[in-house]
Amino acid sequence: MIPKLHQYQLDNNVTAFSTMRSCDENSLQAEGKVSDAYASFNINPWVGDNEEQVNNNRLELAKALEIDEKNIVLPHQTHQTEVRQIASEFLSLPSSVQSMLLEGVDALITNEPNVCIGVSTADCVPVIMYDAEHKAIAVAHAGWRGTVENIMRKTVEKMYRSFNTDPKTLQVVIGPSISFESFEVGSDVFNAFNEKGLATDTQCVCSSAQLPSTNNNNVLVDNSAKDNEPKWHIDLAQCNKKQLESLGVPAQNITLSGICTYSNHHEYFSARRLGTASGRIYTGILLRG
Repeated sequence: MIPKLHQYQLDNNVTAFSTMRSCDENSLQAEGKVSDAYASFNINPWVGDNEEQVNNNRLELAKALEIDEKNIVLPHQTHQTEVRQIASEFLSLPSSVQSMLLEGVDALITNEPNVCIGVSTADCVPVIMYDAEHKAIAVAHAGWRGTVENIMRKTVEKMYRSFNTDPKTLQVVIGPSISFESFEVGSDVFNAFNEKGLATDTQCVCSSAQLPSTNNNNVLVDNSAKDNEPKWHIDLAQCNKKQLESLGVPAQNITLSGICTYSNHHEYFSARRLGTASGRIYTGILLRG
C-alpha cells in the first residue's frame, strides 16, 4: 500500500514529511477498515498493530523514499530527552544492538546521506531541524514531558557539539500535533509547566476561561483533569517554537504545520481521539546523497 505523505519544502537536498493515515479511502471502505484505529499506514511496532502489516508498511515507505528499508531509523520513545546520533557505524551494527541503542531515545541527529531519521507521534509534537550549512538533520518528539524538560535545547546543543550547527541558520518544521484548543489538562500537567516557568505566557498556557474560542467538539479533557478542579489548555507547538527562538532560531525559520491531530483524526493518528491502541504518525527527514 503506497503511503500518503504530507511533505515539507525545506531544500532540494532533503526530503521531509509526515505520514498520513489513509492511502486510499475507497479501498479502506471496501476492506471495512475506516474505523480501524491502525488503518491504514502505521510503521510503529510498539503500539499493538499487526507485525506483518507494520513490516510491509515500512517496506512501502522505503520504496517511496527510494532508500533501503534498513535506513529508516525509528527510536523507541519514552517521553524523555535522550538524543542519539546516527553515524555510519550504526548502520553496520546488528539489529539487536541498534534496537538497544534506540531504546528510550526521543530525538535523533545525523549527517549521513540517504538515512531517514524519524519519530512517532499521535498528538505530541514532532520537530524537524535542518542545518544546510553543515548538511545535518535532526528530528525530535516533544510531548508535554519533553516540552517541560526542553528537549529542543538538548537536540540543538547536540547538533552544535556534533556538527557545529549554528541555531541562527537552522530551518525548522513543527509537524501535526494536538492544538491549543483541543489539549485540555488538569493541575498535574499545569503545575509541571508552572514549576519550570512555562505557564506565564498565555499564548502557550491558559485556563479554559482564557481560551480565545472553544469548539466543544474539539475539546478533550485529559485524564488528569478532574471535574472538580481548574482546567488548563496548553499549546505544545507554540511552547516548542518559543523554546527554539530562545535558543537563537529565527522565528521566520520556523514553520508550523497548523494541523491538529485531534480534530483531523481521519487523516492523522490521534491517541487521544482513537485511544493509545492505535497507529502513529511517522515524521521523518533524510539528506539526499
